[in-house]
Amino acid sequence: MQVSQAERIVRAGAEGAWPGSGRVSLYGTVALAFGLLLLVGLFHVWSRTVLVEAGYAISQERARRGQLEEEQRQLKLQLRRLSDPARLDAIAQQAGLHNPGPGQIFILGK
Repeated sequence: MQVSQAERIVRAGAEGAWPGSGRVSLYGTVALAFGLLLLVGLFHVWSRTVLVEAGYAISQERARRGQLEEEQRQLKLQLRRLSDPARLDAIAQQAGLHNPGPGQIFILGK
């Protein structure tokens, strides 16, 4: 059976570039493009969500840092007040303590 040149061209176009592969339909191409677009959109939404959550976390940590710095300042102030020598002398005198006399100090050997 004799096949004309025109029939060979039509068959080659219908079969695609590789034998047995068939032609990719327009619907398949559109579906693939839509799927890729959907994946890119989902990635964009996910990345923005992660970015917003990270921003909230940073904001909370900055607020916590401010609270801790204020607490540290208060504790340093309290330490200075409690370890004031004049205050310690007053507490010692109220407890009946006094400085040692000249004969009460003994130097021990090394």
